[in-house]
Formats: sequence, C-alpha cells, structure tokens
Amino acid sequence: MKLLLDENLSDRIETLKEYALIESDKMSVECYRLNEKGKWDLTSYSLEETTANETELEVFLTSVDFHCPISLLYEDVVFPEDNPEEL
Repeated sequence: MKLLLDENLSDRIETLKEYALIESDKMSVECYRLNEKGKWDLTSYSLEETTANETELEVFLTSVDFHCPISLLYEDVVFPEDNPEEL
C-alpha cells in the first residue's frame, strides 16, 4: 500500500524538507525532497539497482546527513516470497 501525501504538506509542516517511504513487502525506498521551486523531487532506491561500479546503492537522507546500503534498512526482515511457509 502506498501512502500518498498532498503537495501542500510542506505548507502545513514548515520545517519538512525530506521524507522517505520504505516498502514493507520488498526492498524499495522512495525519498522525496523539497526543491528550490517548492516541488517534491523523487529519488527511488531498490536492491535491484546498482551503481556504475556494480555495488549496491546507498540510500541518502540529506536532511539528517545519513546514508547506508539499502539492504541494511531491511536487515533481519523476512519477506513472504523468501519464506513460503508463512503464506
């Protein structure tokens, strides 16, 4: 399920400059950042994506100066497709 946030969210929370949506059923993160024009820019991260040198992508949260490999966010998570007995 996707959570949709309206375009005026930053008007209601004046200090909000960035937020991330982390999928619960697959390794996927969507990071939204408020640009200088007041519009939200989307950066998507997924485990399937790699960098030019074939390393795993890192998720960057610029507002709090945080970055880590996407797999670290999902450490110890067992997805249903990885464990068919729980379906």
